[in-house]
Amino acid sequence: MENQGSESKVNGLLIIYVFGYIFGLFWDYLKLGEYLVLSNISANISKLSGTTIILIFLLFLIIIGWIGNKRNDITRLRSRVYFTKIDAGDWLILAIIALLTFWRLPFPDASFDTMHYHLFLQQSQFENYISDNFLPSGIQTYSFSLGDRLFYFFRNIIGYRSGVLLNSLVLFLVYLQLKEILFSHFHPYKIQPKYLQALIGLSIVSTEFILANIGIYMVDLLPLPFLIELFKITIKNSNKDAFGLVYSFTLMGLAISIKFYSIIFCFPMALIIFVRNIRLLNLKLIVYMLLAVVLPMLPYLIFNYVQTRNPIFPYFNQLFKSPYYPPVYTKDPRFGPTNFLETISWPIIILFIPGRSIELPYYSGRIGLGYLFLIFYLIHGIRSKNKEILHIALLILLFFFLWIISTGYARYALFLEVISGIVILLISLALLFSKKVMMKFLGTSLLMVFLAQISYGYYLTLTNKTDWSDRATIITNPRLYYDNLRLLGSDRLPRNLSNIQQADRILQSVDLWLVLPGDHNAGIVKLLKSDIPIVNLYLLHYSQTNRDNYLKIITDAQLKKKNIFMLSCRSDDQISQELEPVGLQMSDSLEIKSTILDFRGKCRLIRITSE
Repeated sequence: MENQGSESKVNGLLIIYVFGYIFGLFWDYLKLGEYLVLSNISANISKLSGTTIILIFLLFLIIIGWIGNKRNDITRLRSRVYFTKIDAGDWLILAIIALLTFWRLPFPDASFDTMHYHLFLQQSQFENYISDNFLPSGIQTYSFSLGDRLFYFFRNIIGYRSGVLLNSLVLFLVYLQLKEILFSHFHPYKIQPKYLQALIGLSIVSTEFILANIGIYMVDLLPLPFLIELFKITIKNSNKDAFGLVYSFTLMGLAISIKFYSIIFCFPMALIIFVRNIRLLNLKLIVYMLLAVVLPMLPYLIFNYVQTRNPIFPYFNQLFKSPYYPPVYTKDPRFGPTNFLETISWPIIILFIPGRSIELPYYSGRIGLGYLFLIFYLIHGIRSKNKEILHIALLILLFFFLWIISTGYARYALFLEVISGIVILLISLALLFSKKVMMKFLGTSLLMVFLAQISYGYYLTLTNKTDWSDRATIITNPRLYYDNLRLLGSDRLPRNLSNIQQADRILQSVDLWLVLPGDHNAGIVKLLKSDIPIVNLYLLHYSQTNRDNYLKIITDAQLKKKNIFMLSCRSDDQISQELEPVGLQMSDSLEIKSTILDFRGKCRLIRITSE
């Protein structure tokens, strides 16, 4: 592609981050190809030996040929890359993030979402999850897994506890990006001390739900670098050449592939970038842009459609009508507004009733503050007739509106939290540096409110009140902290089972995992033994097709005298209540000891038989 207009610049640290996902996508395309080939050959052939090696070799030849043909373009690309200079203030912030990380790192992530589907998606290899397995992670079985794939590499290289360090590294990248936007684009007056600039940058990411991602395997934080870069491109109207446009749409595709919900923020920015550069567009460039946004999602869209007939299963199933989920709009009824008045005031409502927006009863209120400050920012843009301020304010207001009408769920609003932080600082600093005494007083007061929100956010973080794993801290249980600190880097299931000899005998005999709705542990059982089917009963009663598939798998397993086991940390009565309606019962069991599973309680491997 030929350059047109001013040459676009790209952040070198972000490019390194992008290449991590390109590697993950490369792996997933190979696995998808292997699955599609295997699913279409003779049923008598269970494995296609060497398929992956052949595909790797062919793709390697294609890439080498492409690089040889694009030597000049790649040389030009190097001239576009810049690296953010890391100064003394930035090292201070990195040290703070490291301290926050080690505050909880030795205690393993045993959160519901991690055990239920994040660990499963990390290991997902594009298998048949309908007839060989049965929706192992429920409705999350077919979630886009690109973000989880990156965690998979971290976890396998540095261990279970340390694998979560990816989120800490991404948080530092996000901090660097936000500081650059604030001090390079908006020029908030002449704040010269590097340490003060660094602390102001840190304040933007200082919310309890952003910091809650430290030490867990959730992917909510991972698309933020791409969304922030897109926001910068949009408000600066930069990347006005062919390369820049394709680069922007690539970031969108990656963000959506990591967290599908990112689409609500990407769509308005894509529209603005497209319209602004409409004179530059031609058919060839439009095709490149479409490929850039679709290719990161394509393996998951194809796989989901082949198996469920819904490329984004289970969402919008009223349109796709997959037989494995009701034809309804998928939205959690616990969260979000219920009428027009609640819709326009939702960020304020959750200041006082946080349980309407999150599973926890705590919220420091960054989104609510950002929404109020945004209204003042919009009014200022209208009164001053400043088109730049007006356009930015309207774009952010659109982000708020799309988030509110889609879910209104606070955990999905991390992008709004950081954008709110920028808006709050812009207004507060503008008033603080005003020549009028009353404006200075008002600016100081607003900064104090902002500091109060940040302080409460750190209180919730350091006391683990917003920790999704509900773990102890170095303060509450120092002995347990130091005992677990020694396990960093060596904690891999099933090798870290303390009764490994007994457990190993059982694990070798397991032919099929059963997962009950009350356990939701498909991720952890796949860690214990990954090469056998998993049957989850969570969606069993959603359709007759689901019941038929379940009966076929279980009946076939029983006829072939396969050993069916489950892992549970619950009582016999709780387990029996879920087994009896499907004609199953518990047999013998073995309590297993693990420095990971012990954090979920007393867990057992239980043999399952027919009644």
